[in-house]
Amino acid sequence: MIPDDFTFSQHSLTDFNTCQWRFYLRDLKRVAWPAAEMRNQAAADLRQEQGVNFHLRAMQYYSGLPAESLTGSSSDTDLEDWWSDFLKMEQRLPFRTNASSGWRLNPEMQLSARLGNYRLTGKFDLLAVLPGAACQIYDWKTGSRPPAREALENHPQTLLYRWLAVTAGGAALGLKPAAFTAEQVSMTYWYAGQPGTLISLDYSAEQYQNDQADLLSLLDYINSLPEDGFRKTDDTRACRFCVYRSYCERGYQPGSADAAEESPLSVELPSWDEINPQEP
Repeated sequence: MIPDDFTFSQHSLTDFNTCQWRFYLRDLKRVAWPAAEMRNQAAADLRQEQGVNFHLRAMQYYSGLPAESLTGSSSDTDLEDWWSDFLKMEQRLPFRTNASSGWRLNPEMQLSARLGNYRLTGKFDLLAVLPGAACQIYDWKTGSRPPAREALENHPQTLLYRWLAVTAGGAALGLKPAAFTAEQVSMTYWYAGQPGTLISLDYSAEQYQNDQADLLSLLDYINSLPEDGFRKTDDTRACRFCVYRSYCERGYQPGSADAAEESPLSVELPSWDEINPQEP
Protein backbone atom coordinates (compact mmCIF):
# COMPACT_ATOMS: atom_id res chain seq x y z
CA MET A 1 0.00 0.00 0.00
CA ILE A 2 1.40 3.37 -1.04
CA PRO A 3 1.47 5.91 1.83
CA ASP A 4 -1.05 8.73 1.48
CA ASP A 5 1.71 11.36 1.43
CA PHE A 6 3.80 9.62 -1.24
CA THR A 7 4.50 11.58 -4.42
CA PHE A 8 5.47 9.84 -7.65
CA SER A 9 8.19 11.41 -9.79
CA GLN A 10 9.95 10.40 -12.95
CA HIS A 11 12.77 9.04 -10.76
CA SER A 12 10.51 6.77 -8.72
CA LEU A 13 8.67 5.57 -11.83
CA THR A 14 12.00 4.81 -13.50
CA ASP A 15 13.16 2.96 -10.38
CA PHE A 16 10.03 0.79 -10.43
CA ASN A 17 10.41 0.07 -14.10
CA THR A 18 14.09 -0.82 -13.70
CA CYS A 19 13.59 -2.94 -10.58
CA GLN A 20 10.49 -3.12 -8.41
CA TRP A 21 12.64 -4.04 -5.40
CA ARG A 22 14.85 -0.99 -5.94
CA PHE A 23 11.72 1.18 -5.91
CA TYR A 24 10.60 -0.49 -2.67
CA LEU A 25 13.97 -0.01 -0.96
CA ARG A 26 14.85 3.47 -2.19
CA ASP A 27 11.57 5.27 -2.78
CA LEU A 28 9.20 3.64 -0.32
CA LYS A 29 11.43 2.57 2.57
CA ARG A 30 14.32 5.00 1.97
CA VAL A 31 16.87 2.37 2.93
CA ALA A 32 20.38 3.82 3.10
CA TRP A 33 23.03 1.40 1.84
CA PRO A 34 26.74 2.28 1.74
CA ALA A 35 27.67 1.09 -1.71
CA ALA A 36 29.13 2.96 -4.66
CA GLU A 37 27.11 3.20 -7.85
CA MET A 38 30.19 3.43 -10.06
CA ARG A 39 33.64 1.83 -9.95
CA ASN A 40 35.25 5.27 -9.98
CA GLN A 41 32.85 6.92 -7.57
CA ALA A 42 34.92 10.10 -7.25
CA ALA A 43 34.62 10.68 -11.00
CA ALA A 44 30.92 9.90 -10.89
CA ASP A 45 30.43 12.35 -8.02
CA LEU A 46 32.32 15.02 -9.96
CA ARG A 47 30.14 14.43 -13.00
CA GLN A 48 27.04 14.81 -10.87
CA GLU A 49 28.35 18.04 -9.36
CA GLN A 50 29.09 19.35 -12.85
CA GLY A 51 25.53 18.56 -13.89
CA VAL A 52 24.12 20.40 -10.88
CA ASN A 53 26.30 23.43 -11.61
CA PHE A 54 25.27 23.46 -15.26
CA HIS A 55 21.56 23.40 -14.38
CA LEU A 56 22.08 26.16 -11.81
CA ARG A 57 23.75 28.29 -14.48
CA ALA A 58 20.92 27.66 -16.94
CA MET A 59 18.37 28.61 -14.28
CA GLN A 60 20.23 31.85 -13.55
CA TYR A 61 20.39 32.64 -17.25
CA TYR A 62 16.65 32.15 -17.80
CA SER A 63 15.96 34.10 -14.63
CA GLY A 64 17.53 37.15 -16.23
CA LEU A 65 21.28 37.07 -15.64
CA PRO A 66 23.18 37.96 -18.84
CA ALA A 67 25.16 35.17 -20.46
CA GLU A 68 28.40 37.14 -20.32
CA SER A 69 28.22 37.40 -16.52
CA LEU A 70 27.96 33.61 -16.26
CA THR A 71 30.42 32.59 -18.96
CA GLY A 72 33.93 31.91 -17.68
CA SER A 73 32.87 32.00 -14.04
CA SER A 74 34.24 28.51 -13.38
CA SER A 75 37.63 26.83 -13.75
CA ASP A 76 35.85 23.65 -14.84
CA THR A 77 36.64 23.30 -18.54
CA ASP A 78 33.93 20.69 -19.11
CA LEU A 79 31.31 23.01 -17.65
CA GLU A 80 32.53 25.95 -19.72
CA ASP A 81 32.53 23.86 -22.90
CA TRP A 82 28.98 22.67 -22.21
CA TRP A 83 27.90 26.22 -21.56
CA SER A 84 29.43 27.57 -24.75
CA ASP A 85 27.75 24.83 -26.80
CA PHE A 86 24.48 25.39 -24.97
CA LEU A 87 24.41 29.12 -25.75
CA LYS A 88 25.00 28.43 -29.44
CA MET A 89 22.22 25.85 -29.50
CA GLU A 90 19.61 27.83 -27.62
CA GLN A 91 19.70 30.68 -30.12
CA ARG A 92 17.92 28.28 -32.48
CA LEU A 93 15.01 27.64 -30.13
CA PRO A 94 11.57 29.04 -31.08
CA PHE A 95 11.40 31.50 -28.21
CA ARG A 96 14.65 33.07 -29.46
CA THR A 97 13.86 33.07 -33.17
CA ASN A 98 10.37 34.46 -32.43
CA ALA A 99 11.21 36.48 -29.34
CA SER A 100 8.66 39.20 -30.13
CA SER A 101 5.75 36.74 -29.89
CA GLY A 102 5.38 37.07 -26.11
CA TRP A 103 7.04 33.91 -24.83
CA ARG A 104 7.20 33.39 -21.08
CA LEU A 105 10.27 31.52 -19.85
CA ASN A 106 9.86 29.58 -16.59
CA PRO A 107 13.08 27.88 -15.39
CA GLU A 108 13.12 25.11 -12.78
CA MET A 109 9.34 25.08 -12.51
CA GLN A 110 7.60 22.34 -10.58
CA LEU A 111 4.19 21.03 -11.62
CA SER A 112 2.08 18.64 -9.57
CA ALA A 113 -1.26 17.00 -10.17
CA ARG A 114 -3.47 14.29 -8.75
CA LEU A 115 -4.46 11.24 -10.72
CA GLY A 116 -7.05 9.15 -8.93
CA ASN A 117 -5.74 8.76 -5.38
CA TYR A 118 -2.15 9.53 -6.32
CA ARG A 119 0.01 12.63 -6.50
CA LEU A 120 2.55 13.11 -9.27
CA THR A 121 5.16 15.81 -9.66
CA GLY A 122 7.90 16.91 -12.00
CA LYS A 123 10.51 19.67 -11.97
CA PHE A 124 11.06 21.15 -15.42
CA ASP A 125 14.40 22.59 -16.51
CA LEU A 126 12.50 25.11 -18.63
CA LEU A 127 8.91 25.72 -19.66
CA ALA A 128 8.64 28.11 -22.60
CA VAL A 129 5.05 29.23 -22.90
CA LEU A 130 3.23 31.23 -25.53
CA PRO A 131 -0.22 31.59 -23.94
CA GLY A 132 -2.93 30.09 -26.07
CA ALA A 133 -0.44 28.70 -28.57
CA ALA A 134 2.34 26.53 -27.15
CA CYS A 135 3.85 24.97 -24.04
CA GLN A 136 7.35 23.73 -24.80
CA ILE A 137 9.19 21.57 -22.27
CA TYR A 138 13.00 21.62 -22.36
CA ASP A 139 15.30 19.24 -20.55
CA TRP A 140 19.07 19.69 -20.46
CA LYS A 141 21.19 16.54 -20.09
CA THR A 142 24.91 16.58 -19.36
CA GLY A 143 25.31 12.95 -20.42
CA SER A 144 27.60 12.11 -23.30
CA ARG A 145 24.98 11.00 -25.79
CA PRO A 146 21.22 10.57 -26.07
CA PRO A 147 19.47 7.22 -26.24
CA ALA A 148 17.41 6.29 -29.26
CA ARG A 149 14.48 8.55 -30.05
CA GLU A 150 12.02 5.72 -29.39
CA ALA A 151 13.52 5.16 -25.94
CA LEU A 152 13.08 8.85 -25.08
CA GLU A 153 9.53 8.79 -26.43
CA ASN A 154 8.69 5.97 -24.00
CA HIS A 155 10.73 7.20 -21.05
CA PRO A 156 8.79 7.84 -17.82
CA GLN A 157 10.05 11.44 -17.80
CA THR A 158 8.58 12.16 -21.24
CA LEU A 159 5.31 10.47 -20.37
CA LEU A 160 4.96 12.21 -17.01
CA TYR A 161 6.13 15.68 -18.02
CA ARG A 162 3.92 16.02 -21.09
CA TRP A 163 0.95 14.73 -19.09
CA LEU A 164 1.66 17.22 -16.29
CA ALA A 165 1.98 20.13 -18.74
CA VAL A 166 -1.51 19.46 -20.13
CA THR A 167 -3.08 18.61 -16.76
CA ALA A 168 -1.52 21.22 -14.50
CA GLY A 169 0.46 23.67 -16.64
CA GLY A 170 -2.27 26.24 -17.15
CA ALA A 171 -3.22 26.64 -13.50
CA ALA A 172 0.41 26.72 -12.33
CA LEU A 173 1.21 29.48 -14.82
CA GLY A 174 -1.74 31.60 -13.77
CA LEU A 175 -3.73 30.80 -16.89
CA LYS A 176 -7.02 28.96 -17.16
CA PRO A 177 -6.65 25.34 -15.93
CA ALA A 178 -7.01 23.75 -19.38
CA ALA A 179 -4.82 26.34 -21.07
CA PHE A 180 -3.05 23.92 -23.38
CA THR A 181 -4.29 21.14 -25.58
CA ALA A 182 -2.03 18.12 -25.95
CA GLU A 183 -1.22 19.22 -29.49
CA GLN A 184 0.20 22.48 -28.12
CA VAL A 185 2.64 20.63 -25.85
CA SER A 186 6.05 19.31 -26.89
CA MET A 187 9.17 18.11 -25.10
CA THR A 188 12.73 18.72 -26.30
CA TYR A 189 15.89 17.07 -25.00
CA TRP A 190 19.40 18.48 -25.39
CA TYR A 191 22.50 16.43 -24.59
CA ALA A 192 25.85 18.08 -23.92
CA GLY A 193 27.62 15.19 -25.63
CA GLN A 194 25.83 15.98 -28.91
CA PRO A 195 25.32 19.73 -28.58
CA GLY A 196 24.12 20.30 -32.14
CA THR A 197 21.27 17.82 -31.80
CA LEU A 198 17.82 18.56 -30.41
CA ILE A 199 15.32 15.75 -29.95
CA SER A 200 11.79 17.20 -30.00
CA LEU A 201 8.78 15.04 -29.23
CA ASP A 202 5.30 16.25 -30.09
CA TYR A 203 2.12 15.23 -28.28
CA SER A 204 -1.49 14.43 -29.14
CA ALA A 205 -4.85 14.05 -27.46
CA GLU A 206 -4.74 10.31 -28.07
CA GLN A 207 -1.32 10.02 -26.46
CA TYR A 208 -2.50 12.08 -23.50
CA GLN A 209 -5.48 9.80 -22.90
CA ASN A 210 -3.34 6.69 -23.32
CA ASP A 211 -0.65 8.04 -20.99
CA GLN A 212 -3.22 8.90 -18.35
CA ALA A 213 -4.77 5.43 -18.51
CA ASP A 214 -1.35 3.75 -18.43
CA LEU A 215 -0.21 5.85 -15.49
CA LEU A 216 -3.34 5.16 -13.47
CA SER A 217 -3.15 1.42 -14.18
CA LEU A 218 0.49 1.36 -13.16
CA LEU A 219 -0.08 3.33 -9.96
CA ASP A 220 -3.03 1.13 -9.04
CA TYR A 221 -0.85 -1.92 -9.60
CA ILE A 222 1.99 -0.55 -7.45
CA ASN A 223 -0.52 0.29 -4.74
CA SER A 224 -1.90 -3.25 -4.84
CA LEU A 225 1.45 -4.92 -4.16
CA PRO A 226 2.08 -6.38 -0.70
CA GLU A 227 5.47 -5.74 0.87
CA ASP A 228 6.75 -9.09 -0.36
CA GLY A 229 5.33 -8.51 -3.85
CA PHE A 230 8.05 -6.19 -5.22
CA ARG A 231 10.19 -8.30 -7.56
CA LYS A 232 13.90 -8.01 -8.21
CA THR A 233 14.82 -7.35 -11.82
CA ASP A 234 15.65 -10.34 -13.99
CA ASP A 235 18.31 -8.30 -15.81
CA THR A 236 21.19 -8.49 -13.37
CA ARG A 237 23.33 -6.21 -15.56
CA ALA A 238 21.33 -3.34 -14.09
CA CYS A 239 22.52 -4.35 -10.62
CA ARG A 240 26.07 -3.17 -11.40
CA PHE A 241 24.87 0.43 -11.08
CA CYS A 242 22.62 -0.04 -8.03
CA VAL A 243 23.74 0.71 -4.47
CA TYR A 244 21.67 -2.22 -3.21
CA ARG A 245 23.49 -4.93 -5.19
CA SER A 246 25.29 -6.32 -2.10
CA TYR A 247 22.12 -5.99 -0.03
CA CYS A 248 20.41 -8.16 -2.64
CA GLU A 249 23.43 -10.50 -2.88
CA ARG A 250 23.92 -9.63 -6.54
CA GLY A 251 27.58 -8.74 -6.43
CA TYR A 252 29.82 -6.20 -4.76
CA GLN A 253 31.82 -4.69 -7.62
CA PRO A 254 30.17 -1.64 -9.24
CA GLY A 255 30.15 -1.07 -12.97
CA SER A 256 32.32 1.45 -14.77
CA ALA A 257 31.13 4.80 -16.07
CA ASP A 258 31.82 3.65 -19.63
CA ALA A 259 29.70 0.54 -19.14
CA ALA A 260 26.90 2.69 -17.77
CA GLU A 261 26.58 4.29 -21.20
CA GLU A 262 25.68 0.85 -22.57
CA SER A 263 23.59 -0.21 -19.59
CA PRO A 264 20.44 -2.09 -20.64
CA LEU A 265 18.24 -0.39 -18.05
CA SER A 266 14.70 -0.39 -19.35
CA VAL A 267 13.23 3.05 -19.98
CA GLU A 268 9.71 2.09 -21.01
CA LEU A 269 6.85 1.91 -18.58
CA PRO A 270 5.68 -1.70 -18.55
CA SER A 271 2.30 -2.37 -20.07
CA TRP A 272 -0.56 -3.50 -17.87
CA ASP A 273 -0.39 -6.99 -19.40
CA GLU A 274 3.31 -7.22 -18.54
CA ILE A 275 2.93 -6.23 -14.90
CA ASN A 276 -0.30 -8.13 -14.30
CA PRO A 277 -0.52 -10.96 -16.86
CA GLN A 278 -3.40 -12.65 -15.05
CA GLU A 279 -5.66 -9.69 -15.79
CA PRO A 280 -7.99 -10.41 -18.78
